[in-house]
Amino acid sequence: MRMNLNGGLGIRKKSGSIQERSINYFVPLPQRFPGTRRCPTRDRILSWGLQTDPKCLYCNVGDESIKHCFFECNFTWEIWKIIAAKCGFSSSRQWQALLLQLQHHPPNKVLKTLLLLCWQATLYTLWTERNNRLHNVHFSSCAELVRQIKLTVKNRASSLSIDRPKFSSSLLRLWFAT
Repeated sequence: MRMNLNGGLGIRKKSGSIQERSINYFVPLPQRFPGTRRCPTRDRILSWGLQTDPKCLYCNVGDESIKHCFFECNFTWEIWKIIAAKCGFSSSRQWQALLLQLQHHPPNKVLKTLLLLCWQATLYTLWTERNNRLHNVHFSSCAELVRQIKLTVKNRASSLSIDRPKFSSSLLRLWFAT
């Protein structure tokens, strides 16, 4: 595994004498996460002059923003708390503090990859749930979303077994150990 210039993690395999990118992790490092400026949360939509209800689609209490969605909202916090605990990670609820924690924790390569994989799977699942609530009026429970995240992490770690069987095995052992 190596760091890409754009801040993501990637795995390379050799194909003859040419290196090819076989798998590009969907684990961006915090400074690359598009949610900091691109996600069309309701606070951004309102800032464009469009009319919309500012309330969070998860809890319907706070105003929707990146900071609220990840993880100031009690609904999303409960989900991330469960997933983070599975990695032995004690997380901050504040977005900027969490990003700093993820950049500097932990030194173990397998644990760090697992943590970032869990973080990315959580963000992806929560954003998909938000969009399902907004566009399809379909609401999943916390338990269902946690199950989806766990399945995503397991499947992603398993998919590495072709190119990096030892690393994949280490990830899966760590994932199932907790």
